[in-house]
Amino acid sequence: SFCPELARLPTEFVHCPWEAPVGLRASARVHLGPRGNYPNRIITDLERARREAHSAVMSVRRGAGRNFIAESGHEWVEVGGLRRLLVTRDDYKSGGDEVLTRQTPEARWDRRRRERIGDELSHAITDSVRLHSASE
Repeated sequence: SFCPELARLPTEFVHCPWEAPVGLRASARVHLGPRGNYPNRIITDLERARREAHSAVMSVRRGAGRNFIAESGHEWVEVGGLRRLLVTRDDYKSGGDEVLTRQTPEARWDRRRRERIGDELSHAITDSVRLHSASE
């Protein structure tokens, strides 16, 4: 209901339409890219993006934000004249450069754990590509 362009996709592909089989996207009228009705994926290298974001946060914590870090490693903010501790990720509290925390999607949204589904058109395209590749 929030994104009408993806309304016809099965739930497991709503958060990652680029992972839906081509035929399924076509039947759902989801067309990716600048000329389509939905943009291409923005972050293509998730691990690199994690490292860059971690580095940026650590840069702030070591610089201007260092005055807002409690001895426990948690960040704090002043509210109503009182210091309030904030929930802070372990990899930020450790002060190191290594990314320790990885958020992962639920099984139905994680392509490695999702049931393999496919529509007839996607299977036909895959078979055609496989046959064409074998004949070369």
